[in-house]
Amino acid sequence: MSITWVNRILFLKLLEAQLIKYHNGNERFKFLNVQTVNDYDELHKLFFQVLARQSASRTSAIQQKYSHIPYLNSSLFEISPLEDVSLKVNGLDDNLDIDLYSNSILTRKRLKSKDLTAMNTLHYFFEFLEAYDFASIGKEEVQEENKTIINAAVLGLVFEKMNGYRDGSIYTPGAVTMFLCQETIRKAVVQKFNDAYGWKCEDINDLKNYLADRKNRKDILEFNLLIESIRIVDPAVGSGHFLVSSLNELIAIKAQLGILADSEGSRLSDVDVSIANDELVVTYRNSSFFEYAVTTTVSGGHIIAPEIQRIQETLFNEKRKLIEGSLFGVDINPNSVKICQLRLWIELLKHAYYKSDENYTQLETLPNIDINIKHGNSLISRFKVKDEIFERIPSFIKKLDNYKSWVKKYKDTNDKNFKEELKGNIELFINEFKRQDPRITKFEKLFIKKNEEYILKYKAIQLFERNDDNKQVAQRGLLEKEIEELSKSIEAAKNDITYRNAFEWRFEFPEVLNESGDFEGFEVVIGNPPYIQLQKMGEDADALQKGDYNTFTRTGDIYCLFYEQAIRLLRPNYYFGFITSNKWMRANYGVATRKFFLGETNPLLLVDFGGYQVFESATVDTNMLISQKAENTGKTQTCLLDKSLGSLEKMSDFIRQSVTTQGGFKPDGGWVILSPLEATIKNKIEAAGTPLKDWDINIYRGILTGYNDAFIIDQKTRDALIEASPKNDEIIRPILRGRDIKKYNAQFANQWIINTHNGIREKKIPPVDVKQDYPAVYDHLSKYEDALSKRLDKGQHWSNLRNCAYLENFESEKIVWIELTDQPNFALDKSAFYLNNTIFFMTGDHLKYLLAFLNSRLCEWYFDKIAATSGAGTRRWIKMYIDQICVPFPDKEIESKITGIVDSLNESFDMKLYKSLDNKIYDIFKLSSEEIDLLINASL
Repeated sequence: MSITWVNRILFLKLLEAQLIKYHNGNERFKFLNVQTVNDYDELHKLFFQVLARQSASRTSAIQQKYSHIPYLNSSLFEISPLEDVSLKVNGLDDNLDIDLYSNSILTRKRLKSKDLTAMNTLHYFFEFLEAYDFASIGKEEVQEENKTIINAAVLGLVFEKMNGYRDGSIYTPGAVTMFLCQETIRKAVVQKFNDAYGWKCEDINDLKNYLADRKNRKDILEFNLLIESIRIVDPAVGSGHFLVSSLNELIAIKAQLGILADSEGSRLSDVDVSIANDELVVTYRNSSFFEYAVTTTVSGGHIIAPEIQRIQETLFNEKRKLIEGSLFGVDINPNSVKICQLRLWIELLKHAYYKSDENYTQLETLPNIDINIKHGNSLISRFKVKDEIFERIPSFIKKLDNYKSWVKKYKDTNDKNFKEELKGNIELFINEFKRQDPRITKFEKLFIKKNEEYILKYKAIQLFERNDDNKQVAQRGLLEKEIEELSKSIEAAKNDITYRNAFEWRFEFPEVLNESGDFEGFEVVIGNPPYIQLQKMGEDADALQKGDYNTFTRTGDIYCLFYEQAIRLLRPNYYFGFITSNKWMRANYGVATRKFFLGETNPLLLVDFGGYQVFESATVDTNMLISQKAENTGKTQTCLLDKSLGSLEKMSDFIRQSVTTQGGFKPDGGWVILSPLEATIKNKIEAAGTPLKDWDINIYRGILTGYNDAFIIDQKTRDALIEASPKNDEIIRPILRGRDIKKYNAQFANQWIINTHNGIREKKIPPVDVKQDYPAVYDHLSKYEDALSKRLDKGQHWSNLRNCAYLENFESEKIVWIELTDQPNFALDKSAFYLNNTIFFMTGDHLKYLLAFLNSRLCEWYFDKIAATSGAGTRRWIKMYIDQICVPFPDKEIESKITGIVDSLNESFDMKLYKSLDNKIYDIFKLSSEEIDLLINASL
């Protein structure tokens, strides 16, 4: 409820700012302050006796006090169901104070007067908002200076932070939403015109040329209707940022095509409409900003210049049409749904206009757009979008027509009673759909069939008073039990919690159903779906697994399912545009997603952000992908963002200047974005080399103790234990930590591990009996018994380490390296060191030869192309990526030369010698001087 109240107040602050702006800064239109609204009772009046009522329905006292506040018809100012049964805003305590937060703008403002006493909570909120300028043009960043500009984009950031980034959602910067919306929606617009008129336009400029000679009013209105028929959905809508950007983009496209026009088809020829800083900007030809303003006459009347009125009405109506008919959203978080609805109302408010037929005293009311933004789980549905369910509904076509009509009327009505009637009709119709759940109807058909069988066999017999023999009694009992089980199955299907938040794409949005009720789909699916590892979702992941997603992998991430859902929701030949984690491009769990993209979609643009951090609130490496629901052409435009890009504002230009066409992506290999020269180098490496997974080597991980404080000991503790009993030396081994390993150097730091292993069953080696055989060690471990007993990683006794089948391999000669590092740090261990769990190691043949390759600049460059990073800029040198490194099998002569240099480097690292080794490796792959220069100078 707090979010609902805050949403209302923020909306009112924006309304206040608009009214003041419209009236040339007239302070009379200020109302959100303690002088006007002094307590929660008055705030309640403002919500429900002012904003919720048309002017004529307000009491005389309210009309006198709030005569300048228009009625806007927003359901934001209707008492919510939760408020209705619990607490309304006037139930809050007026006497509660709030301390001034040390970093608050109010604290800094009051330092001069040294008045830092606590403030009344409501007064604090009003004064806090008053410290900012709620204007319509500005940047996203909130810099708390005097009267920092707060625009709708900033509010989106505020809303998402207020919402707490729940359910894996992350706020998307405006530069990203602008780019994705522009690139995706423009493709859809071109496709729409090509489909409608049989044209072959390749891009928006081609389309502009096609439309250049067709500018009469009839054509303009027809072209506008075609663009307005594009349906755009964000299936994880959050604060609605992508929908707002989509709204602006659709209007900007109309303007660029020269068809932005009023309701009569007359173009807006005196203004330019563009997008800057994720805001719609309207300017005159002389570059001055268009401003809507009311002139007050001497007699107190209002006048607005006709052309200014026409432009403002057109912009409002454009937004209204597109929000009502083209923009849709779903979110699993009900608060996100409210915030998104609010953001769309705010977008309309920014171009609200005074109605001429009411002497410019009343603003045009807002539509009921809440019906386009719905609560639900976008990934779970009872029905598939292609399910044939309507033949089971009597008089379906008539009901479908009514359904569409009710939805349209709901959006437009100002009558609250009629609105509630329409809402009831819509809910009844949707519930009739839901009763056609195939899982339920299957059981119901069997239930009816078995009941009929029972009546025929046994109820009819009772009429003639025939006695059943024992066999008939048994058969009757079985049938009765079967009927009872079917009844339970029906109830279980109806109450299945798997579908408690299910969203039924099949019929929730009638705008994407054709005249026969078939699901036609959206032209654009866009957004930033949540990032949540499926293995951390428990039962929710089990529910998703039932959704028949080809991309579902238990070790994967939920965003992969959103990719697949996007294709399900699209019309054939149309587009989705997502920003997600880029882990699917290289991770093992991404194989299913990569296979899906190649087999079911046509990837058009793939932008990998690499190590560039897009999100302020999350450390995650990201990518943008725009793909088409069409056959894969094998030609994907790709771009790897330069880590030194700086501001995201430069992103769009960088991509357009750096994009290259790439093919040859495979599902079983990582997707790597390369320049032509980089692709040549990578091909040479893979042609000459063999993946390490095909070498006669083994890769293992270090020991996970579960509690290092107990098992990892220093030299002093080790000496004390051996002094207590020399036998203890049998289970105390030297250990390396990650920090001890550098390139060609493993430096022992006098750390030891108590190896109370759990035995090796295959070799019939029993677990260490610490208490019996090593009592001094047992006494040491007993200090930590509580913590050791709670470990998940323990053996059969709390004093034992977990199972480790390869324990004996620690004693072998091996290559060792740490998992997380920004450069290769491989070393050769001949001293039988044990290793902690941050270290991997390799055993097998040709170790010195392999060590040279693993530490080389070439390997570092190649690994950068195949491996994922940690999200903090370091690469993850884990087995799944090490296995992919390609190294040529050596001949004896080459191996002898290389191992000789490696022996020298193992003795003492020398940069000159190291670079000579790099050159020998370049020669093995026959790299050109240009290719070598690229490797040496690459930013890794």
